[in-house]
Amino acid sequence: MNRFLGMDANPQTVQLLFGAREMATGLRLVSDPTCKMTLWARVAGDVFDIAVLRSLDKPENPKRGNVRLALGVVVAVTALDVLAAWRLSTVKRTCP
Repeated sequence: MNRFLGMDANPQTVQLLFGAREMATGLRLVSDPTCKMTLWARVAGDVFDIAVLRSLDKPENPKRGNVRLALGVVVAVTALDVLAAWRLSTVKRTCP
């Protein structure tokens, strides 16, 4: 991923930060896909991803095209996550 996006960060650190968050929300959603708090946490993670990708969208990055592709995908996924979280926010229930 680092090479694809032109990142200078340690690959293990990137994998740990992004992977752990995705695994945590993914496992939580598998156990209860109707938990709105988990969906909003996913949206927050998406916003973090967008911020990181925006920081890589610089003219001096030779992989800028890849960054823009990834940014487009993450924005689309974020829109779906916001829609799902918003729709579940109208349901009266609490997560265990």
